Amino acid sequence: MEKKSFFSQKERRPSLFLENKTPKKNDLSFVYQPIPPYLLLARLNHMQGKVILQITVHNGKVISSRIIKSSDFPLLDKTAKYWVETHWLFSEGVNKVFLEEIIFELEDKKN
Repeated sequence: MEKKSFFSQKERRPSLFLENKTPKKNDLSFVYQPIPPYLLLARLNHMQGKVILQITVHNGKVISSRIIKSSDFPLLDKTAKYWVETHWLFSEGVNKVFLEEIIFELEDKKN
């Protein structure tokens, strides 16, 4: 029998994530994209889901995001939106609009 663990989240980073690398000039890559926190309240209540955001970047900073598809849990949706808007950075001069999915998933724990 498998149990859901509420103490961890599977880490998933898009392939464009740069770790310990210096972006090239005019590179449209992420510079800093930390994974949103999986709040204890959400884990204790077994909230899981995928949030799809439309993210607008101007001059390397996220200026807005919009929820395109909800996880069906407002707490997860708001956490993802707030985190992206306040923590993600891109190479200077990057201007783009794109979709990104944020997955909140409890790990399966086998007995």
